[in-house]
Amino acid sequence: MLQGGAAKCWGYNNQYQLGDGTSSDRPTPVSVLDLSTATAIATNGTHSCARLIGGAVRCWGDNTYGQLGSGSDWALYTSPVPVADLSTATAVSLGQYHSCAVLSAGVIRCWGQNDMGYLGDGTLVNSNAPVQTLRITPLLPGDHRICVRGRDLLGTVSDGAACTVITVNPS
Repeated sequence: MLQGGAAKCWGYNNQYQLGDGTSSDRPTPVSVLDLSTATAIATNGTHSCARLIGGAVRCWGDNTYGQLGSGSDWALYTSPVPVADLSTATAVSLGQYHSCAVLSAGVIRCWGQNDMGYLGDGTLVNSNAPVQTLRITPLLPGDHRICVRGRDLLGTVSDGAACTVITVNPS
């Protein structure tokens, strides 16, 4: 993150996860295209997301399982695209092939790979747009480890289940 909301990334870029419009690895920082109002960045393996001023989220990179949340197709994106129907995010966190956001109301929405129930919505169906998790009450500020196993949302338990850590900042 840079002052003013721009962002720079570097490293491995085989899935366009740096957002610079190329798939070239970068040993030094390069600017993320079309990103000027970011307040937070989340990265994980082959995709990246940014929370923008106002709460919108944009993601880029690999979208094989819908983890960018574009709501349309399953393609690679070389620069940030808006996450569908998400405008009040206060925090964003990424799993390997899924993404989650905490909304201003404290509810969690996730999207992407769901074959092991990663999205916490009670299904095993991948989603290329955000779906609301089940059985989570609004979150208070602090670190939360959202864990799922199969179709069961395990809350803050950490025993080897697939987990996404989300930090909720006080408003």
